[in-house]
Amino acid sequence: MDKKFFGTAAVVAMTLTFAGSSYAATQLVLGTDAIYAAGGNVTAASLGGTTPGAINVTGQASVTFGPATGTVSLCAGCGLFNANGVVQSGANVASSNNNGIGNISGVSTTPGVAYLTAVFINGTAGATTQPTPIGGLVTAGFIAALNQVFVIGGGTITVNVPTNATALYFGISDACSYTGAPSCYADNTGSFTETYQVNAPVVNTTPVPPSIWLTLIGLACGAMYLGFNGLRANSRA
Repeated sequence: MDKKFFGTAAVVAMTLTFAGSSYAATQLVLGTDAIYAAGGNVTAASLGGTTPGAINVTGQASVTFGPATGTVSLCAGCGLFNANGVVQSGANVASSNNNGIGNISGVSTTPGVAYLTAVFINGTAGATTQPTPIGGLVTAGFIAALNQVFVIGGGTITVNVPTNATALYFGISDACSYTGAPSCYADNTGSFTETYQVNAPVVNTTPVPPSIWLTLIGLACGAMYLGFNGLRANSRA
């Protein structure tokens, strides 16, 4: 770079800030999407289900979930449930709970069934032990652990992205007779459409005092002057 431009470039660089990329989108979650197959933890086929969908959350700050629409049934002739696990038609189920499998936690006792769940992972499943299972709809301020399944439900809630998380999976928690080891996904029907927004970290920009700007401009002018004189000297040599 020519010396006469160096000072100006330095001043301009001081004003640049870089932010992550926030975006909004939707995710289709099938009733057969087995949350326990996230990141290849186990094969979805071994549970009778399908592989859950995922989004990249590397370097992101939080995810705002909701709203979610649609209904899911966990067997032929069973009731239809919304993303909160609340029956919309047919037979109701009071509550359910599922064990974890592999490196991914289960879901402790939660009202209803077929609720919409999610899990953050790092690379693949990533952990050496299962996190503590939790149940019920998450609330404001909830901080998930890696590989810890949590219930999103159908409302709007913002959840912080755990440190080192690279992906977020959406799926359904299911087990035969609604309790025990993950299984019995093959006869599930229906789907949820989840709306979400990925929120980038906030970039803290501190205004530069006028006195510092004047100093920087003076330095830039000095650098330009020296560069110009250098070019003149070189041209005379």
